Parts: sequence; C-alpha cells; structure tokens
Amino acid sequence: MISIERDIEKKLTTFLCQGAIIGDEIMTVIHNLFESPSLHENVLWDFSDADSKDLHCVSILGFAELVRKNADKRSGGKTAIVAPQGVEFGLARMFETLVVTEDLPYEMSVFQNRIEAMGWLFPQQEAPST
Repeated sequence: MISIERDIEKKLTTFLCQGAIIGDEIMTVIHNLFESPSLHENVLWDFSDADSKDLHCVSILGFAELVRKNADKRSGGKTAIVAPQGVEFGLARMFETLVVTEDLPYEMSVFQNRIEAMGWLFPQQEAPST
C-alpha cells in the first residue's frame, strides 16, 4: 500500500510505502504524481516499511522510463528515496542510476534513513518531522 501525505508549507509530498509493493502500484502513483496539479517541489518516497520482494528489474526500468518521459512536467526541487533494507536500497540505487543519467530538471538521491533524506531535502532549515 502507498499512502500520500502533503505538507503545503514545506512544499513536500511524501509517499509512504508499506507492506507488499508491486510494480503496477508504483507505476500508477508515479503517473498520477506527474499529472497532479498539486505537484510539490520536494518529494519523499519512503520504503522503510515496504516489502519489495516482488519488484523486478523490468519494473525499475519501467519506472525510470516513465520519470524520464515526464521530467519536463517538474522543474526544480528534489526527490529523496528512503530505502534502508538491502534489496530495496539496491533497487532504489539502480533506479537512481537509470534516471540521473538523463538531464533531469530536479535533483534525486537515495538514502538509508529518513533523517538523512530530510536533511538533504531541507539543508538550511530544521527538517520537518514527517
């Protein structure tokens, strides 16, 4: 399950991934993210409580392709991915590598904990606790 939290003041959209996550679910959320009129400057994907064992390399390639095709819909800001576990971290780094080789109009990075991710998203201020 993927739940969405929006912090208007911080211009942050957080995607909390919990339990078993499948590729189609993530693909739908990414698609909706780029179509949303309320797309925020900063995005946090948190896979801390996710089980990604059913995700495959083909899914990661599809996510990267969708992000590259829609990159021009988002200008500026940052995307942080939190993936503390081995498999999730490896998949997130693979996704990051596939996407950042393109000339994205925003920054992206992968972290193993939420504190580091929030510090990167908001370096000059106290990071929100979301």
